[in-house]
Amino acid sequence: DGNGVSRDYVKAETYYLKAIKYGNQQAKSNYAILANNIGVAYTDGNGVAKDYAKAEAYYLKAIEYGNETAKSNLEKLKQHIAAVNGQEKLERAKYYNYKYTCPYCKSHKVKPIGTLNRAFSVHMWGLASSKIGKDFKCDNCKSTW
Repeated sequence: DGNGVSRDYVKAETYYLKAIKYGNQQAKSNYAILANNIGVAYTDGNGVAKDYAKAEAYYLKAIEYGNETAKSNLEKLKQHIAAVNGQEKLERAKYYNYKYTCPYCKSHKVKPIGTLNRAFSVHMWGLASSKIGKDFKCDNCKSTW
């Protein structure tokens, strides 16, 4: 807590770094705890916007000053980031067909034109439909082939 005042990590960090500069050993230990706590705040979005890069930077500062908990938190953060990135890739892989490349823009953001989509287009436009004889659509340049 702030013991009668609001909690301000930025001010606390400033004062701890000044104390460390003047050789205060207790300040080093306390700063390690503070840096870890700020890392947790950035990881969880407590009082600040979620920012994994800042969280990692604070965990590294805490580790530099000897905080063992920060090592564990940094590892968990890296695993979380890997899981989020893996999930995003999985979602993109479900949405886009990465086996094919657009012949015009070389993008991999290619989706097959579904039978229902093609049938609707032919129903609406008849033989003037642009989807007759086409199998894929590129989401990048919007071409069909």
